[in-house]
Amino acid sequence: MAGSVAAAVAVPAAPTAASTPASDPIVTVLFGSQSGNCERLAAQVGEALSKRGVPHVVLDMLDCRKSHLQEARNLLVVVSTHGEGEPPDRAAALHELLHSRKAPPLKHLKYSVLALGDTSHERFCETGKQFDARLAALGAEQLHARVDCDVDYEHNAREWIDAVVASAGHP
Repeated sequence: MAGSVAAAVAVPAAPTAASTPASDPIVTVLFGSQSGNCERLAAQVGEALSKRGVPHVVLDMLDCRKSHLQEARNLLVVVSTHGEGEPPDRAAALHELLHSRKAPPLKHLKYSVLALGDTSHERFCETGKQFDARLAALGAEQLHARVDCDVDYEHNAREWIDAVVASAGHP
């Protein structure tokens, strides 16, 4: 993670109060994607938050720094599992940070995880399960239950997006 540059992913939406630099994001959407599915879903979350006027930032996990976690109030994690239960390449550094002694306490944080996987693999949605368990172990409070999605993820992902956007937009 050292040397990575924090950069918000551009979410295709009309400029709103939710996307102005002057407003602090109350929702941080992190995605860890190998094939691009999680990135697309994170963009959908960002669009739904914009429609509700909720200040947010959408970040690739590779660009997430410890300070993002410390400053976040609501964290929405969209992550896939790669290979035999490993995080995607772009999520590896954040996964390592959260599972290290350098992980920050997250008692101030509410979170939810959308995990993508394939039930034909032995360790289905393992990365999402690990992020969920570790965020809880660091003191974060679950905003909405983790949802594990198989290859046909669209319906379950849409339900999760609707639920977390409704929950995250309220103090």
